[in-house]
Amino acid sequence: MVAGVLHACGLDLGGPLVKPTQWNPGGFFEHKAIRQKVMKPLLKKLGCDPRGQAKLPARMMPFHEAHRFSASLRRNVLRRLGSGRGYKDAKILLTWQIWKRAFPGARWVIVRRDPEAIVDSCLRTPFMKKRQGAAGWARWVQEHEFRISDLRASGVEHLEIWPNPSDPESFREVVEFAGCEWDAEAVQAFLNPKAWHQQKGAE
Repeated sequence: MVAGVLHACGLDLGGPLVKPTQWNPGGFFEHKAIRQKVMKPLLKKLGCDPRGQAKLPARMMPFHEAHRFSASLRRNVLRRLGSGRGYKDAKILLTWQIWKRAFPGARWVIVRRDPEAIVDSCLRTPFMKKRQGAAGWARWVQEHEFRISDLRASGVEHLEIWPNPSDPESFREVVEFAGCEWDAEAVQAFLNPKAWHQQKGAE
């Protein structure tokens, strides 16, 4: 949702992007080639689940390991995306030390959501294939919370947002943080088609 709002306000995400699905009709706004050719192979090289669902990278990645992968990550991302663009992928958090070294001047948008809502979403979403049960997914969420704390403490330029689709104005700060021009009409147009999804979830 946040990536979609940023895209609606002019943030260039490159492309082609991962197409919408019945589980995410608004779109993923993820660069398909980077997700498939860079992110997943990186997780495999770290000996982890390329989907970021089962075995996760160590919370505190050794300096030499982050350094070893950072140059190739930067090269591969820039070759596919170019400079001055944005990239969204939830799995970045699992390898943030590498990304920080590869792009030390990047601005980070940390999108937050209630942990219980994340667990519920994992249990209901078919592509979250690692059937861990509620307790397993709760531990998975906690691992991400640890990494958010580590990322914040690392000194990167960042902004945290708890998105509220019923209040388009609540997205203005993140749009301006990303260096984009606020476009209330474009944001409203993007969020409106999601209203049915929000209502369905509430029911």
